[in-house]
Amino acid sequence: MIRDELSVGVVICCYTERRWDLLAACVGAVMDQARGAGAKVLLVVDHSPALQDRCAAAFPGVLVVGNRYQRGLSGARNTGVESLDTEIVLFVDDDAIPGPGWLAALRAAFADPDLLAVGGEVRPVWPTSERPGWLPPEFDWAVGCDYVGMASLGQEIRNPIGANMGLRRAAVVAAGGFRPVLGRQGAIPSGCEETDLAIRMRARTPSGSIRRIPGAPVDHHLTADRCTGSYLIRRCFAEGGSKATLMRLEGAGRAISAEADHALGAIPRAVARDIAALARGERAAARRIWWTVAGLAAAVTGWALGLLRRGPRTPPDEPEEQSWAPVWCVDIADPAPALPTVPSGARPDRVHLLVRAGGRPVGQLEVTVPGGRDLPGFLLSSARNWSAQQQLPASAPSWPAGSTSVSVVICTLGRAGSLATAVDAVLSRQTRPAHEVIVVDNDPDAGRVVDALARFAGESRLRIVTAAERGVSRARNAGVAAATGDVVAFTDDDVEAEPDWLARLAEVFDSDPGREIGCVTGLVVPADLGLATHRWFEQSSGFERGYLPMVWGPADSGVLDRLREYEPLAGPGRRGPAYPVAGSEFGSGNNMALRRELLVAAGGFDVVLGTGSPARGGEDLDMLRRVVLGGAALVYHPSAVVRHHHRATIRQLRRQMYDYGVGMCANVLRYATGSAAGLRATLRVLPGGVRLLLDPASAKNSGKADGYPRALTFIELAGYLTGPVHLLRSLRTARRTGTGAI
Repeated sequence: MIRDELSVGVVICCYTERRWDLLAACVGAVMDQARGAGAKVLLVVDHSPALQDRCAAAFPGVLVVGNRYQRGLSGARNTGVESLDTEIVLFVDDDAIPGPGWLAALRAAFADPDLLAVGGEVRPVWPTSERPGWLPPEFDWAVGCDYVGMASLGQEIRNPIGANMGLRRAAVVAAGGFRPVLGRQGAIPSGCEETDLAIRMRARTPSGSIRRIPGAPVDHHLTADRCTGSYLIRRCFAEGGSKATLMRLEGAGRAISAEADHALGAIPRAVARDIAALARGERAAARRIWWTVAGLAAAVTGWALGLLRRGPRTPPDEPEEQSWAPVWCVDIADPAPALPTVPSGARPDRVHLLVRAGGRPVGQLEVTVPGGRDLPGFLLSSARNWSAQQQLPASAPSWPAGSTSVSVVICTLGRAGSLATAVDAVLSRQTRPAHEVIVVDNDPDAGRVVDALARFAGESRLRIVTAAERGVSRARNAGVAAATGDVVAFTDDDVEAEPDWLARLAEVFDSDPGREIGCVTGLVVPADLGLATHRWFEQSSGFERGYLPMVWGPADSGVLDRLREYEPLAGPGRRGPAYPVAGSEFGSGNNMALRRELLVAAGGFDVVLGTGSPARGGEDLDMLRRVVLGGAALVYHPSAVVRHHHRATIRQLRRQMYDYGVGMCANVLRYATGSAAGLRATLRVLPGGVRLLLDPASAKNSGKADGYPRALTFIELAGYLTGPVHLLRSLRTARRTGTGAI
């Protein structure tokens, strides 16, 4: 039964006199319906004394108040809720005109005691007689109207559109009202305040519902400035930033569930529809496709950059440590393998075993550690049981002894603890000593590197050189220029090399008297997997390239045949869908060694790419690709192992994934725009590369577990979308500061 006695108040928020005629029409339409329904009407003016005085004089039957809180729509709406004592509060925008029966329909809906909020239809009124042909109807939300892809009338919704909504006042007050960090502020087109409030209302009343109802329309009058491409981009970008803030406050699942469904459902259908329309000769379809892609890119970019900024937060920044889950090595050929020392009373819940056979890594497995068992014995038996089920090679001949000298280069900004650990691993703990260790200080003014390495003072093989211009490519080039070894090996300051790392890299060069091998890369394993962020990184990309040696290079070089003398299971290098354009099959920059003469002949690393430049990465993949396309052989030798310390917090991982997307896109574009052959190769692999990125069943995405945050996938894609802009900035920077070549 409908409760006619439900008290209703209507709130209209305004901030500018430029829409005076629309405001007057809105107030008039609301008053016509409020008089017969006994409803109160409240006009909240957002920090504009002149407008407030004008409203008070022009609308004698309306209560006019000023926003009591900080400037913005959220503060104005909170003022409205606090100024009313009605059971139901209706909101309508100052440029929206309610249709006949609007107030009665919204009021009647609340006869359902479980209803927390409702949303009515929001119909656009375009400044011209027709809607803009370029604007995809899936993006009508950007102008505050109903859009293609939203829930049908009568269906449950996550949140209503703020231009036309009704709220149960008690639920709003219990949830704490609108958050002032969200919502439009004057002409700044931010949003999400309704979404945030609806999420909190539902959290407090799980049995409550929010619905979109028929019979309560408003006509939203749009000004010409909102019907432009530039406004669409600004609005989409701002909405993305607001969604990032909402994610920090409420978590990813509730904050972007509807948007993810829209982006993965309605948007692809829109593109397909407009492609078909374009084929039929509709010219406007091409523009709609363009603005669909541009709007989506702007929203994702705003969201990605918003996640990287510091801001208000409810969920913790750091995922809780699930357990102690170290990555240990067990050699099944060793009758008494050494394991790391475990503190008295400590016992890991899980151990990730890097299994070796006669020194060669052959795989990884995860074991759950039972209580009351001898830990070393249990791990060894687990590794041997696993290896018995594998097809492992018989023992192979030892690699030939050689005298290749290897200089190690570590580029750094001076990370306090990890730099000293990384240097100690290559300077003091290698079975085959480095010819020299060169640490390149890429922030010499800070003085952190000298302080961090003070305990190595007097070590003749350690040198610190400087590269004042920021960027890992410039720093690496400075290291190459200072190196005197035959080969230059690169690792990072968040990496620990295994004791036989240099020996394993050097043995490949030792076996190559014809100097056909230009580069050797190795296996990168995680140092620890105890945090959720560690496992998410491994699931999303990681550095591992497998446990079988591989060779890329000229088919007639004979390198593969010689490699098989020592590694019987070696094979031709893997060629993924984006080979060789992406360069990701070859290895990574934290575990690679190149002949110095090759690096010098190539001019060093491309300073347009790399961490520290606007392009944020890709310099290592670019160099590896240049090695292979230049005619030299590249060997992936998994026996050369380093351990990488993955990011510990979700914010760090988000930034890393965004940077990876930017860097990969910049790397590919740099190659594509460098030559006609590069462009042809890029266009040839582009469809396969896109499938690799977007297909849930692809090699890149199939390893993501059910709990993997979708936000990380989207933020990496945002990096790809913004990569061209970053590359252009990096090109301008390089022109201004010089090439930095060797």
